[in-house]
Amino acid sequence: MAKKESNQILELVSKYELCNDKNRPYIIDGNRALLIGGKDSKDFLSFLFFEEIGRTPSDTAMKEALQTLRGLAQFRSDERQIYNRVAAVDGKCYLDLCDKKNTIIVTDSKGSRIAKNPPVIFARTEGMKPLPLPEFPGTLEKLKSFFNIKSDTDFQLLISWMESCLRGRPKNRGSFAMLNIGGPAGAAKSTTAKIITFLIDPASPEVRTTPKEVRDLFIAASKRYIISFDNISALDREMQDCCCSIATGGGFARKENYTDMDETIFENCNPLIFNGIEFSRRPDFADRCIDIELDEIKPEHRLTEEELWEKVEAARPEILGGLLTLLSNSLREFEKGIKTDSLPRLADFAKFTIAVERAAGWTHGSTLRALNENQQAAKSEISEGTPAIKNIAQYISEHKTFTGTASELFELIKTDAKDFPKNPRALSSIIQRNIGVLNALGITVEKSRTTTGRIFSIMTQDANDAKIPTSLFREKEGNNKIEAAQNLRHCDICDNSNIPDWDELSPVN
Repeated sequence: MAKKESNQILELVSKYELCNDKNRPYIIDGNRALLIGGKDSKDFLSFLFFEEIGRTPSDTAMKEALQTLRGLAQFRSDERQIYNRVAAVDGKCYLDLCDKKNTIIVTDSKGSRIAKNPPVIFARTEGMKPLPLPEFPGTLEKLKSFFNIKSDTDFQLLISWMESCLRGRPKNRGSFAMLNIGGPAGAAKSTTAKIITFLIDPASPEVRTTPKEVRDLFIAASKRYIISFDNISALDREMQDCCCSIATGGGFARKENYTDMDETIFENCNPLIFNGIEFSRRPDFADRCIDIELDEIKPEHRLTEEELWEKVEAARPEILGGLLTLLSNSLREFEKGIKTDSLPRLADFAKFTIAVERAAGWTHGSTLRALNENQQAAKSEISEGTPAIKNIAQYISEHKTFTGTASELFELIKTDAKDFPKNPRALSSIIQRNIGVLNALGITVEKSRTTTGRIFSIMTQDANDAKIPTSLFREKEGNNKIEAAQNLRHCDICDNSNIPDWDELSPVN
């Protein structure tokens, strides 16, 4: 009696390992993980069947085989962590090139090389594209020529962000900074975002519009490493909160169709990129962003798409080699120990940028200072777009202090502005969400409770602390003008003379 097709499929796949990760079943082919039930696993099983039998299995046989494989992976297989493009394990950073040879590059403080029998497994999802074999020692000079970045410190922050992406999350801890690309029309914001992902995590689509459903956002995060959102003009509160959750490592659960008890759970931690015109950002979202500003491209410097991408494609192996070389040197500096008096909110990112700064030979303290100023500028931007915070800043600049309830403050500063809170309770909520913004403006907020309710004590900080920018104040006749805050974006020019010897890195063999 002829064997059932489904049994033939199971026999063919029996030589491959099965595993599960967060209750998701996989077939393991070398260091490649294929989600059982996904398109790639179906194609893989069809290929095995055709190679052995000479025809395609029936849909019924495929369905039966996949159902059996799911059960085996869930209940008779080990749990393994499945990575997407980048993995950080035991002090080493693994990069999946996603090529046909399943090449994985390992980078540590000693150099970079092709990994032999690496202890990591990578998912291969639809849309992922291959990276070229890196050329060492590589260069970052060509990378700078593709970006019309306004300042040297913004370029340092961008390089640091790209290095943090290639580093991954050691011990599955830490979060990613979100990259926000700004600039006027004609500054090539979308193209810049495409080039960044093309160099680290090429996939289709290169950039995407903001999803309408939270579920779609988490599904996208499960399919690729870097998610790039294009031409953002608005991002609602829920979507901003979800983006923060993904950048810091969060989850989303939804009920499966046609069941009452089962849930599909997504847990993701991904680097995110945004580009577009300025949009209203919540304090928590803005705190987690690295803002880089592009200049408008002058007509005499503008290239056609074909010319630009031809140059990028040709330089890609060298640039990837340069990024991995810098990563290795940064890991070496990180192992020496990083000491600093204080860190901003993006503490994991900030600490690693110090190691990148040392490895690249940039001016001591310039990158951390640029990061602090970047966040300070973001808080000023939020205050200018938030009428309640703007009015509090003006009131405190004139009266130096306020002590009282939210109701009393509401009566003192209320206006007819469209976005002004409608009642004292809403004002209280805005103050609590924006305490960091007010601190950045030189204003201290303290809360206490009495028998009459919650009391806010709002006052200016010491004279040595930050000044409140005059751009926040409504002009009134007779008011003394306060000197505007100094430009936050000062920086030292990068010192390239101290760049380490690239030849210390071992080449890819």
